[in-house]
Amino acid sequence: MTISSELPAEVTVSKPKADKEGIIRYEIKSSFEIKPLVLRIIEPKKFSKKDLSDKCKFLFVLPVESRNNYCFGDGLKFVAATNLHNELDLILVAPEFYGIPWYCDHPADGLKDESFLVKALVPLLDKIYPARKVSRLLLGFSKSGWGALSLILRNPDVFTAAVAWDSPLMETTPINYGMKDAFGTQGNFNKYQITTLFKEKADIFRKKKRVALFGYCDFGDQMEQAHKILLDLGIPHDWNNSTVRDHRFGSGWEKEAILSLNKMS
Repeated sequence: MTISSELPAEVTVSKPKADKEGIIRYEIKSSFEIKPLVLRIIEPKKFSKKDLSDKCKFLFVLPVESRNNYCFGDGLKFVAATNLHNELDLILVAPEFYGIPWYCDHPADGLKDESFLVKALVPLLDKIYPARKVSRLLLGFSKSGWGALSLILRNPDVFTAAVAWDSPLMETTPINYGMKDAFGTQGNFNKYQITTLFKEKADIFRKKKRVALFGYCDFGDQMEQAHKILLDLGIPHDWNNSTVRDHRFGSGWEKEAILSLNKMS
C-alpha cells in the first residue's frame, strides 16, 4: 500500500532527535492541529534502511489521551517491552494529538486528527522510510481502538490491518467519553460510526482478513455485539474475548494483538 510521500505545503518537520532509549522524535507543525506535536518512532534493532527497497512494516500505536497524557499507560513503551518489533521487523510509530483523540476531523475547529494522521504522518513516514511495499498496521484500545477501526474502514487503501481491544464500538451518538468535543455534531459523527462503516465497507473487508477484535474489561458487551455484526456480515476477523484484563496499556493484551496484526500484514 504505497501512497505519495509528498507532504502538504503547510506541514513542517524538525530534524530527528534520538534519546538513550532509542526513541526517535520529530516535532511536526501542521494546519491540522492547533500546536506542534511530537511523533515518536522506535526502529527494530537490526533495522537497516538498505532493506527498504523491498518491504517496510509500520505499527501505529494509537494513544487514548491527548499529547503526553499517559494515564492509561504509554503504549509505545509497553509495545516495545514485548520485543516483538525486533522479532517481526516492525517500525513502531506513536503519534500524539492536541485534544482527546477520536481519530476524526472536527467539522469546524482546528482539530483534524484523521487528516493529521493520513495526510501528514503517513506521507512523512513514507518519505523517511521509502520502500517498494508498505504495510501500515493500527493498534489501539478504548478510544484508540475505535480509531484503529474507523481509520482502516474509512481509508482501506492506506492501512493494511487494525486491532481494537476493549473499545466502545457500538456507540451511536456522540455523548460519551469526550465524543461531543471531538465530533462536534451528530452528522459528523455518523461518518465515523463503526457499526455503519462495517456495513458500508463489508464488500471490501470480506475479501481478506484485516480486522481483529479482542477484549475485555469495560466494554465486553460492546465487543461481543461488534463481533456478531462482523459474523452476520461475513467479514473475516480474529476474535478473542476470553480474558479479563485491566483497561490500559501494559495489562498483557498487546502481544496477541501484535501477532494478529503481523499475520494479517
